[in-house]
This record gives sequence, structure tokens and C-alpha cells, in this order.
Amino acid sequence: MGHPTRVAITLEQCWHRVPGGTAVAALGLIRTLAERSDVEVAGVAALHRTPPPQPWAPNIPVSNLPLPRLALYEAWHRLRRPGVELATGPVDIVHATTLAVPPRRAPLVVTVHDLAPLAHPGHFTRRGVSFFQRGLELAWRDADLVLCSSKATLEACVTAGFERERLRHVPLGVAAPRASSAAVAAARLHYGLERPYVLWTGTIEPRKNLSTLLRAFSLVEGEVDLALAGPSGWGEDLTEAIVRAGPRVKTLGFVPQADLNALYAGAAVFCWPSLLEGFGFPVLEAMAQGTPVVTSQGTSTEELAEGAGVLVDPRDERSVAEGIDWVLGDETLAGTLRRAGPERAATYTWERTAGLVVGAYAEVAGAGPGAGHPSPVRRVQRSTGARRDPNIRVGVNLLWMVPGEVGGSESYLARLLSGLAERSSELDYTLFVLPSFDAAHPRLARSFRTVSAPVSGRRKALRIGAESSWLALQCRKEGIDVVHHAGGIVPPLRSGRAVLTLHDLQYLYYPEYFAPAKLAYLSRMVPRSARAARLVLTPSHYVRATVIERLGLPEDKVRVVPHGISDRFREPHGAVRDHYGLSGPLFLYPAITYPHKNHLVLLEAFAGVAAAHPGATLVLTGAKGPIESRVARRLSELGIEKQVRRLGYVPKDDLDALYHEATALTFPSRFEGFGAPVLEAMSRGCPVIAARATALPEVIGDAGYLVDPDDAEAWAASMTALAEDGVERAALSLAGRERARMFDRAASADLLEHAYRSAGAP
Repeated sequence: MGHPTRVAITLEQCWHRVPGGTAVAALGLIRTLAERSDVEVAGVAALHRTPPPQPWAPNIPVSNLPLPRLALYEAWHRLRRPGVELATGPVDIVHATTLAVPPRRAPLVVTVHDLAPLAHPGHFTRRGVSFFQRGLELAWRDADLVLCSSKATLEACVTAGFERERLRHVPLGVAAPRASSAAVAAARLHYGLERPYVLWTGTIEPRKNLSTLLRAFSLVEGEVDLALAGPSGWGEDLTEAIVRAGPRVKTLGFVPQADLNALYAGAAVFCWPSLLEGFGFPVLEAMAQGTPVVTSQGTSTEELAEGAGVLVDPRDERSVAEGIDWVLGDETLAGTLRRAGPERAATYTWERTAGLVVGAYAEVAGAGPGAGHPSPVRRVQRSTGARRDPNIRVGVNLLWMVPGEVGGSESYLARLLSGLAERSSELDYTLFVLPSFDAAHPRLARSFRTVSAPVSGRRKALRIGAESSWLALQCRKEGIDVVHHAGGIVPPLRSGRAVLTLHDLQYLYYPEYFAPAKLAYLSRMVPRSARAARLVLTPSHYVRATVIERLGLPEDKVRVVPHGISDRFREPHGAVRDHYGLSGPLFLYPAITYPHKNHLVLLEAFAGVAAAHPGATLVLTGAKGPIESRVARRLSELGIEKQVRRLGYVPKDDLDALYHEATALTFPSRFEGFGAPVLEAMSRGCPVIAARATALPEVIGDAGYLVDPDDAEAWAASMTALAEDGVERAALSLAGRERARMFDRAASADLLEHAYRSAGAP
């Protein structure tokens, strides 16, 4: 049997004022590694006079280098000395468990927990961001392997420029014995938790998103408290917010792990709406205690809780509140989560983690000193089509366009690009897209040269990161002259002259529909983007007027490029009713359940229609949005579940067939920058009833019914009239087709290309 592999492992985080999850991860790993015979672990840290306090003291010997922490970090990152071997003696492998990356004298493994300072730099000090960026650069340059505790972090590393072949997914573990009922009772008594409580735990810092939880909890009714367990951290003082929240909010301060396990076990709900996590120990610890979990979608906690917890939008306090209410009010759901949580947590063991880490050590054991990866990372990307040598090279940023999830703006850009593809042009076009673009838009993928980003788009933080880094580098590499940012934001880091499309300014008119964090982001970035752009394009004259008025832009900087539609489309197939099991008069509403789409008023109106016409059906298509639970609840309250069909996403051909079969399109949206479904319906001969609001009258003209968006009785009357009057339906069908011909796709493409030429002119 050979000698064990000797590994120097950095443990400096154990001495931090708030050691946090990186210390928990390192200590859990070394405790398990110490029990193995195939590896010998030597800890290394900066100069300290005393060991760290419990529970942060390592269970292995730790050797100290002759510099205090800040000096050591500076020496490592700037001077690339001293080597850890100065303290530990010769080792086979160096393992940096944070982005304090020592110089390599032996093969180097680096653990990257998250890339939060890149995604949310405002949550950290400038020094902290600078330290992180330098550490990430050194990891990219010198590490033989990079270990990521979640798939989310692994994908973020790919976005940051790491070769996927150098990354390993190494999930962490949990070792939390189930708390006894006596321990739970003692903890509740000690911390004054007499009533049922929702628990949050962690260090108070911006990305933990405690401010949103406080606002969400104010919307939760009933005899329940919110218990906050954890030390104060940095960047956020919530004292006043907690005081305003009143006696229902209990601040517990730092809680020892033994007490914390009991608090988890005693909680009615554990709610953890963190904005970004590399792993999410508290979620796993709560599930291990059998506590129902409500946590964030779109970050690593989604991986942990998938199928065993309720996922919410962490930026929307209403979504968080609804998640808490759902668990508190549904004992069947809560019971399911109590059973599923421990089963899920049991799959995350430190033994598995240690096994994967030792496997990584075995991979790099032969790399030797100085191997590293000094050459630039070559990302894999797909490019198609030949390029000419034009006067102006145009890049179209479509990284925001997650197929099927962004609504009418996707249809808008797809139609404009189809119009460009049908014309002869000397301009050279490159589309910067997500990998899913080809499948969603195969004709466009064949018509244009495309470059795929190294992100899926499912995680917003990664997508925004790619727009702010990868896109600019690619545009510079491709020699792009004009970049069309069609998603409403010009990234701070950019290349080429910017053309910006602003689809609407809804956040200024309905701020209550936006989570505070997103509202703050839009309030900051939209005006900056508009100022940075050479030209601003809008889909309607309504939006143009609001952009000029509210953002203070000169009139000659803002141009209208309306939706364009082709009169060439497939004849609808007659089997759509049979396919979806539909009968009787159909009223159609294709819309994601966003607040401004006004589904609740339509449901109330249809309840009146259904009472008079029991055979009528309301067909709702589109993805689930922020008010999905409210829509479902209202359906139940009105007793019309059987007459309202929820089809979710439907293919384009099926939607065309539904337009053809529908008695009318009902479109009660309170706010639209254009209203693509209205134009689609009119072009297919489907009568339209739409809200008399924002851009919709501009699109419809006199070719449809316009109704006050919040007058349910008027909506019911209009729907009933069309259900009963075939002559009127035929008249509106004809008028709609004529109106739709005014929105010609070729004409819109002409306007768009003219804007590109103007922006690219010297």
C-alpha cells in the first residue's frame, strides 16, 4: 500500500470575525478527511497567537505562516510568496479552500464557493471585490482543478472564463443530528418563542435578503412570529426595519449550532430568500430537521430544495409571503415537506464530499509544480454562416431572450429579425444568443451568423454576468460596430455604439408590481442605458412619448420601430379543439400571469359570461408568473375551474389555430408597450376585445372593442355580445385583418436597418 497523499489545506477563514459558510465547508471536509488512510491533511493559516474559538477550531494541526492575515493575502496575491511549504514542509498538493490563493509549488486545487462579488459588487467593499477578482484570476491561471459546491457556481465559473474541463461539482454535506422534542422545548423557552414561528438564520448582509423577508412577513397574517437567528455582518443595518416590524419579529443574535438544530426542528417554516448562494447550508440543515423550507429559485438553494421545498422569487416580497402562507395554511403540503426534507438532506454527506475531493486530488497528483493553465481559456461556442466585409457590422444582444419566458418582447424581436432576413443588405449581422435559441427559432438560426453564450439563461445572475463581460469581449473580438441591446438595458461594460430598445417604462407607472430590488435596478439602469445609447427604439408612439417625457431624452434620439407581421402563415389545423379537449365558444387570453396582465378582472368577467353561457370556455395560455397562486385561488372562489382551461405554453402553430377558433381574444392588460397578441389575433381574423389603456388603442384603432381594463361588467357585456352576434364577429374579423396589414414586417425591418445605419455613421 502506498504512502498517503499529503495535502496542505488553507483554513484562515476559521479566524474571521464571521467565519460563515466557507469555514463550515472547510471544517466539515477536514473532519472527514482526517478519518481516511489515503490522505494526510495539514492545515495552514496566517500568524495567530491563539486558536479560533469553538466551534471554529480545526480538528487537525494547523501550521502558521509568519505574516498576519492581510499581509499574507497581499503577499500571496501580489508577490506570489510565501509558499505554504514554509509552514507545512513538503506536500503533494495544495488545496485553497477560499479565493485566498497561495503560490503553487505543488499541484493546486482551489474551491470556489460562489461568485457573488461579480454578480452583486455593490454588496461588498471595493477592497473585497478587488481581492476576490484577483483571487479568481489566480485560480483561473494557476489551479489544476477548481471545485464548485453547486452546479450554479460551476456554471458561473464557466461564464467567468474557466474551462469546463477543469471544473468539478463537489456538493457539500450536512451533519445535523435530529433534535429531540425536549431540546426543542428547551430552545423555545430559552429564546422566548411561545407562538408558532418562521425561522431565518444567517449573517446579516445584503445578499441574504433579510430586508425582503421582513417586508414579506408583514403580509403574512395569523398568530405566527418571525425569528431571526444570526450575527450582524456588513453592508446592511436593519435595526429600524426590525423595530417597525413590531413584536412579531424576534431577534435572537448568534445561536450555537446545538440550539440552532432545535430551533430548526421547532419552526413551522424555515424561510431563506437569499439572492445568491454558492451552496446554502441553512436550507440543508433545516430539511435535515424535517422543517418545511421556503427558499429562492434561481440560485443554488433551488438545487438543494428541488422537490423538497417551496421555491419563490427572492426579489418579490409577495412571492415570498405567498410561499410562507402556502406552507402555514396547507397541512398536507407541510407534511409532505417534513417527510421529503430529511430524505433529501440524507443524500448530502461529508463522506461523499470527501470522496469526491480525494478523487480530485488523485487527478492532479501528477500535474507537478508549475503546470497550471497559463494560456487563455478557449470557450466553446458555435458560430454559423459566412461573413462579408461590410461597412457596418451589427451585433444583436439576445442574451436576455430566454425562449418562452419573456413574453411579447421575444415575438417582437423574432419578427423584426425575420424581416431583416428577408431583405438584401450590405450590413453584416451577428446574433449573440443563448444555447436554446436554435431550437426555439430555427429559421433565424439558419439565416444569421450566431454566437452562443456559455450560459443557459435559466439563472438571471449568470446571464447578466455574461452580458457585462463575455458579450463585450466577443463584440470586440468580432469587430462589431453597432450593438443592439434589445432587452432594455445597456451593460456597463460594452463595446461598439449602442442601440437600445425600450419596450416600455412600466416600472415608473406601476412600481408596486416590481420587487424592491428589481425596481431599484431598473430605476438606476434604464436611465443610464438610455443616456449611453446612440439611439433608443420603441415599439409604439405611446412608449416613445413616455420615454421622451420621463427620461428627458431629445426627440431626435428616440425612434419608433413597430411590431411587424407577415401575412404568410400556416393555415390552422382543425384538430386543435380535439387536441386540447375544447368545446363551445372560446375566449382566448395568451399571457404570463403577471400583475399588469389583469387576469383577475378577466376571471370575474368570465364568471358572468359562464353563468349565461354554460358551454363557454376561457382558454388561458402562457407560463406561470408572480400572481399564479392568486389566479388559482380566484378560479376556485368563483367556481369556474371546469370552464377555464389552463394550457400553459402552447406551440406557435397551436396558438394560431386557437386564434382561428376563438370567439374573441380578450386582452385586459393594464399596461402594454405594444400588445403583440392583439396584432396576431387581428391578422388571423380573430375579433379583439382589449383594454383601453397605454399602447393598445394605437394598435387596434377602430378594429376591435376597447374596454376600461378594470370594469368587469363591461368586459362581461362585450364578451356576451360577441358570443351571441355572429354578424358582429364577422365584421370585427374583417376589420382586424385590414388593420393588421398596416403593420408590415418589411416596413419595420426597413426602419430598424435605418436605425443601425444612423447609429453606425461617424
